[in-house]
Amino acid sequence: MASKRKRGGEHWLLHSLDGLAYGVFVSIVLGQLLITLGNEIGWSDGVSWGESIRTLAGPAIGIGVAWASGTSGLTLLCAALTGAILSGSGAGWVLLAYLAVLVSVVCSRLIEGKTPIDIFLIPILSIALALLMARFIAPYVNWLVSWLALQIGRCLGYQTIWMSMLVAAVMGLVSLSPIMAVSLSALLGLDGLAAGAAIAGICSQMLGLAIMSVDDNDMGDVIAIGIGTPLLQFKNVLLHPLILIPTLLTSLVTGPLSACVFQLSGNATGAGMGMTALAGPLSIVSVMGPDAWLGIIIVDILLPIFISYSFYRLFKKLGWIHPGDLKVSRLKMVPIERTVR
Repeated sequence: MASKRKRGGEHWLLHSLDGLAYGVFVSIVLGQLLITLGNEIGWSDGVSWGESIRTLAGPAIGIGVAWASGTSGLTLLCAALTGAILSGSGAGWVLLAYLAVLVSVVCSRLIEGKTPIDIFLIPILSIALALLMARFIAPYVNWLVSWLALQIGRCLGYQTIWMSMLVAAVMGLVSLSPIMAVSLSALLGLDGLAAGAAIAGICSQMLGLAIMSVDDNDMGDVIAIGIGTPLLQFKNVLLHPLILIPTLLTSLVTGPLSACVFQLSGNATGAGMGMTALAGPLSIVSVMGPDAWLGIIIVDILLPIFISYSFYRLFKKLGWIHPGDLKVSRLKMVPIERTVR
């Protein structure tokens, strides 16, 4: 019974990550896509709508995580409140909102339907938990993000080749996690060659995981990973860590090529976005001009696809990666009751 409960809890937590990824995609990613499109074609309404959508990231994450966790009704709506309250509460707010929604869902389900005043208790509980998380947990989450930023900052003082390898690898890995890479780049104020290396690393993760997942996913999912968010593969990375090695090795190649050979320079915004809505490549063009496109196409697009896929085929032949390892799960409800039966 204990082992079944443990497996049920792990299953529930893993599906909650699907909710997080979809919440980020429909808010931050699609909002950024509208902003980028609006800026490029002079569509002011698109920019305005995109900015509005991005401000809804907290509620979107709350609803996504809560729905994937098997909630509905009042608890689902209150999860949106929890996400909204914690939205923007420091550099690590996405991770904090995810944790807070999980706690809120569990606690709300414990009292849901057991009192005649649920309509008051559940919202009050959700708000109180969000405030407690903001007060007592947020400092630790933000400390973690600041610590990561400090480590990356130390790399900036290394020789260019080593700096670019480390920045590309670390920023690429961070882009896969609930700790948003754009938060780190903003803290560091990444620019110049370091920003270019960061973009190369994130593009390696995004396009690498996208091309590797072609056999397992529909084209829409592949595109969502490639120019949306690699967070869609975060659950699969936790379940099958070996799928991360091809893209990590790719970032160790593209980072130095970006900084040392093509000398691609970017800014802090693009450094944290990578291929998301093409923000990374466009930031390089804004800094260097249209002549940078050749280097961008080679380093940030073609090489991530070619190198990652080559390693993927090798790993698959060796039996290290299996069919279905990169399958993106559809957002679906997984009842929390399963974890306690």
